[in-house]
Amino acid sequence: MPESWKVCIDDSCDRKRSKYVCAGSLIGNKDSWNKFNKKWRKALNRDPSLEYFHGKDIPWLEGPFGQFRNKDIYPPPAGIEAAYAKREELRNVVEESDLIGFGVGVLVPEYMRIRDSHPRGKIFMARDPFEYVLQELIYRTTKTIVEYRGDVEVSFVSDNSNRAPVYEAVYADWKKRNPNTAKSMLGITHEDDKRHFGLQAADMAASSVNAIYKSHVDDGSVPIEYALSERFWRIGRIDEKYLLDILEHQTPRNSELEVSIT
Repeated sequence: MPESWKVCIDDSCDRKRSKYVCAGSLIGNKDSWNKFNKKWRKALNRDPSLEYFHGKDIPWLEGPFGQFRNKDIYPPPAGIEAAYAKREELRNVVEESDLIGFGVGVLVPEYMRIRDSHPRGKIFMARDPFEYVLQELIYRTTKTIVEYRGDVEVSFVSDNSNRAPVYEAVYADWKKRNPNTAKSMLGITHEDDKRHFGLQAADMAASSVNAIYKSHVDDGSVPIEYALSERFWRIGRIDEKYLLDILEHQTPRNSELEVSIT
């Protein structure tokens, strides 16, 4: 009987989505997720409690983090300090869990340059670099689980946002083009991240990947691999060499064969 594994995924980018796009995932079997959910719920409920976690709410103290704007209780800068302390409390739940984290990202100008200039770029590289990052995340996480555990069934969960149809299309296309890997892949569902603890944690993972890119992108030093902790959370950068290698080793499609014949 195949062992069931679940992957919660989320994406992120710079403010204008012009410098980089990235995504993060958290991976676990049924037992790991059950243990994590119980501890995450307890951490959310501990004073000061949060209804849910959204990383984007912290800098401006919005959503559940709005409670920290109360200057009578949290005179500046106590409010923002309390918000970050709550985030660290939740981050520790992830760090101390059995979940495996993974992240990928790509620099948008580099990606678009190769897509536009390489003869095979527009055939194999999506118009939107976010779609390519999502493909990589699906591939790397599924490959990691299959190699690690063998006989498995892997399901994916993403936020029920306006990008859910894109996730759905990319996922279906990946399964179609990779039938061997698809044997281990179940479907992808889209849940409310205000209620789904795994998606809230995936938001934290994606935000961590974003922070690495943000701190390195302007000086061109985004690392190819970056360890976020000793146990897990490695970020894989899709760099120029990786993209070119992938393009050179793709199986020719019919459109390329037709061009070569004529």
